[in-house]
Amino acid sequence: MLGPAELERLGAGEVLVFDGALGAERALAVAARLTASREGLAEAGVGRVRDPGVRGDLTRWLERDSAEPLFALFDGLLVELRERAWLGVREMEVQLALYPGRGESYVAHRDAFAGGGRRRATAVYYLNAAWKPGDGGELRVETPDGWREIEPVLDRLVVYLAEVVRHEVMPVHAPRWAVTAWFLGP
Repeated sequence: MLGPAELERLGAGEVLVFDGALGAERALAVAARLTASREGLAEAGVGRVRDPGVRGDLTRWLERDSAEPLFALFDGLLVELRERAWLGVREMEVQLALYPGRGESYVAHRDAFAGGGRRRATAVYYLNAAWKPGDGGELRVETPDGWREIEPVLDRLVVYLAEVVRHEVMPVHAPRWAVTAWFLGP
């Protein structure tokens, strides 16, 4: 997945987008399983602060048995980030998020403070088989070339450096599901 060109782009602060990350059949199965119920989802916050004006999604932490094919994808990415990108990642935390579709968003932020924290890289995997333009929820990312919007379509994987790439979720007008893995260093 992370060849020399992708590693160079990642290190330069670019965002990597991989379509067809699991393949259609497995992607549909994972999406069906993870989006079947809203059980366990709770209002998300930034740290311990809950403010829908900052972040409007519902989240829950995922365990490996909830979506094995997706965890296998993340496991492979962890190895590549550790051994090929030299990020020193050792483990990951994985979270399911739902934006219900009533205009929720998430303001521009980074997933880690520069030079601090354990998060080294972020991977976002989308579960939205029926997404269409107008549904909103695009991931808006700041790259060295300026801002770019990425549509949250089924089986798309987005990877970036946690402390480098500023990003936001644009207002959501239909349910938007995503799984985020943060790759952690010491």
